[in-house]
Amino acid sequence: MGRKRDQIWDHVEDLNGRFKCNYCERYYPGGASRIKSHLAGIQGRDIVICESVPKDVREKACQEIKGANKKHKSASTSSSAKESKITSTSISKDDTLRGELFEKVIGLLE
Repeated sequence: MGRKRDQIWDHVEDLNGRFKCNYCERYYPGGASRIKSHLAGIQGRDIVICESVPKDVREKACQEIKGANKKHKSASTSSSAKESKITSTSISKDDTLRGELFEKVIGLLE
């Protein structure tokens, strides 16, 4: 049994590895995540924001992107993963990471 078809494809024409937006009629390579970014108005992914998308579609695309990020953030939920703790690292302050960035990385590991 395969995955359910993402509803975001209802807003574009699938052209075998490319898509055409039904609202602005631009063509792009890529899949569902790039379509969502295009329709949600999110900069990046080397894609132009759709200026013609209806507000409800833009909001739905934004919600789906935020929902996908939440799924990734909470993916490690086993008790053994929560209990494991990194006690040492091969990165020192003299290595590539310096100052505040180093402290942020170490803080995430603790």
